[in-house]
Parts: sequence; C-alpha cells; structure tokens
Amino acid sequence: MLNSDGIPHSLLWGFLFFKNMDKTTTGTKLACMTLLIILLLILPASAQGTIVSIANVEAEYGSSITVPLMINNVTNLGGGEVSVTYDPLIVHVTSVTKGDMNLGAYNINNASGWVYINTLSASGQSGDVAFAYIHLVAVGNVADVSPLNITVYDLFDTTYKDIQHTITNGTFTITSAITVVVNKTTVPNQTIEIDEAKNATNTVIELNAAIAANVTVTIKANTNASALNAKPATSSYGLAQNQHSLEKYIDVNVTGIDNVNLTFVSLTLYYTTADLDRNGDGDADDPGDLNETTLIIYWFYPNETWWMPLGPGPDANGKPDYTDIGGPKVIDDERNTTEKYLKVTLNHFSTFAMVAEAIPAPVTPTPIPSNGGDGGGGPFLFTSSPTLTPSATPTPTESPTLAPTFTPSAPSTPAQTPSSAIPPPTTIEQKQILMLIIGLMAVSIMAIIIYTTFKLRKK
Repeated sequence: MLNSDGIPHSLLWGFLFFKNMDKTTTGTKLACMTLLIILLLILPASAQGTIVSIANVEAEYGSSITVPLMINNVTNLGGGEVSVTYDPLIVHVTSVTKGDMNLGAYNINNASGWVYINTLSASGQSGDVAFAYIHLVAVGNVADVSPLNITVYDLFDTTYKDIQHTITNGTFTITSAITVVVNKTTVPNQTIEIDEAKNATNTVIELNAAIAANVTVTIKANTNASALNAKPATSSYGLAQNQHSLEKYIDVNVTGIDNVNLTFVSLTLYYTTADLDRNGDGDADDPGDLNETTLIIYWFYPNETWWMPLGPGPDANGKPDYTDIGGPKVIDDERNTTEKYLKVTLNHFSTFAMVAEAIPAPVTPTPIPSNGGDGGGGPFLFTSSPTLTPSATPTPTESPTLAPTFTPSAPSTPAQTPSSAIPPPTTIEQKQILMLIIGLMAVSIMAIIIYTTFKLRKK
C-alpha cells in the first residue's frame, strides 16, 4: 500500500521505528537501516518493471482495427519473440506491420487462432515501445469477446541479456454492425457516385434517376448474414460445393424514390488478398485459398432463402434477370483484378455477397508400371499379375516419394496455448529473488541482535 507520495507505508513505519530506537544498540540500528535501504531499492524496481501488454479493443461488427503490441517501461530493448492467441471464431489477424522495432518475421494461423512475431533493434529502444502493430478483423457476432493472450518466448536487450517483465493481456469485443447513411439529391439522367461508405464497407454506390429527388441511401455491412435478414452464403443455400463466401455481406436500400424512376444503379465491391487468403500465409495461391478469377457477386432471394448469381462470369449465365421474382436485373458487369473489385449494374439494389471457388489440392498421378515393352515407346500395361515366387509377407507396391511441402509455422512451443495457462516465468523469478534477499537480511538482523545482546550481558 502506498501513501500520497508513492512510498510504501511499511517503509514509513520502519523509519519511524528506527527514529524511536533510542535505547537500541548501534549494531541493531545499522542492521535495520541496511534492510530498509535494500527494500527501498528493490520494491520500486519491481513495481515499475517492464510490461508486455496489448489493449482491450472494440470493433464494429464486420470491421477492422489495428492494435499495438506494447513493451512498456523498457530500457535498451534489442528484440524478442512474442505470440498472441485469440478465438478464431470471433476475430482474425489479417496482417502484422512494423512498430518501433525492425519486424523480423511473423506467422498467422487463423484456423487455430495465433500470431507469432519476432523483432530486432540494433540500436536499442527505451521507454514505451510499439513491438509491432497487429491488424484484426471481426468475424464473429455482436457482443462476442475474444481474449488476446500474450506469450513471451524471448525478450532481450542489445547485449542479449534477458529482460525481466510482466504480462498484461487484452480483449477484442465486437460492438455492432456497420451502417452508413448518405443523403443525396438526384439530377435527372445524371449518375451520382456515393463513396462515403468505401472505407467502412469497401463499397461504392452509383445511382442514376429519371427525376430529381432527395434520396437516402443506407448501406449495411456485416460478416454475419443473419444480421441482414439473410442466410449464410453456403452450399446449403444455393452455392456450389466448392464455392465459399468472403463472409462480407452488403445490404443497400434507397428511399425517397421508387424503382420505376431509377434508371439504373451500380454496386462496386472491393476485396483484398487477405480476403482470399484462407491459411494466413500472406498470399492467395495455396490449395484452399479462394481463386480470384472465380469471384462473383450473388443476390439473396428472401422468399426461398436462396443465393443466386449475378456476375461477372459464366456462372451468372450472361446477364440474369430476376425481376419476375422481385429480384434485380443485370444490365452490365465488370471484373478488375488490378484494382481488386467486382461491379454489377442493376435496375435496383438488394442484399449481396461475394463468392469464389476454393483452389483445389493438386492431384498426384498414379504411376503406371512398365516392363519396357518391345521398344515401341509406349508403356506396357499388365493384363494379369506376372508369376512370382510367393513369399511369407506380400510386399506392397511402393508409392513414389514426393518432396515434402514446407509450411511456415511458429516456434516449437505451441503458440496456440493461451498464456493464461503458462505462469510468467520472469514474475516468479523476481518474487523468489526478493524473498531470498529479505530472508537473508532477516537472518543477518537476528544474528546481530543476538550477538549485541550477548555482548551487553557480558558487560
């Protein structure tokens, strides 16, 4: 417990006790003063030590946020290896970027829910240091909370001496869906672009009306289809078995003008490599990642709880027309893999999702045995097994040895183990050292008191 000046009450009581020790021997006074000085040197250092921390952060439903991984109150930080674990059903890590340290390497595993980071600084960093910046995206539901638990594998200064530290974990909370409302005035037969929602929803809207009108465009974005009164875009609701949603649903509603007076509207949906990258290795060219060239916009048909293709691409069968069931009619479509967007021009808005096919795993060809034939060039196929001398144990046909596929991974210590299950070793060591010093001093004081008392009695 501290007083208003930040001094422990126990030490103040010690000084008062020492002041009133008029009849106490000089040796006893000296021993007590030595103990108090040592405690003054130790306690502030342990109370103000280095802290590895990550903040409690909130993000709107379906949005992204960046949080720094901090090393607070550090001196001459040279580098370290740290991981953060999280609930992959609630939050994903999209990338890691440089803070105050030089970013050595990082590895993301959104399937298991961990990110591993190591950094270096030859010159050393002191004070409150941003170890790295972690970019998070909400993938769960409103009010979901994920722990952000830190595990420190190594933390050292520029002489490679271990830095004693404590850990402060954080949380990630999903607050609400993203909703952007824009008011516009239409000009007859003039296209109006609405890009106010681009940063929040990765969406740009255009609309062209036959009359002048004051319109309100409401754009809702969500990673959960049910929040937009839709079903998830899966094979259970209209997608092919190999198709997968980017888990970004958009609902656009225009009020102030009816569909008859809308000449056309357009919806441009932007995406990133991280949206297509399903194993977290920073690219989108591995089996299981989503194939960019197969991206297509789907429309949700609420009456039948079914997703239906709009375009672009052959899956949309040219330019589909769903007006007979209350859906949109496709006037035009566009794919741009350089600027990374899909665009459809329609007669009215609705609820939409982006979908793509997963990259299939490579097929390993089955080897065909050959006896060399008659030299004609083609392999000879056995129509029956050749006569062999039977053995006690049949030897299976040897499969061709394939080169192993290297997958980057975190260090041998499982990064997915929450740090709450691992006691911080440095904190335990600090307490042990402090208790050892206090114990030794207590023994010394008792020895001095006994010795002084014995000398006084002899006199």
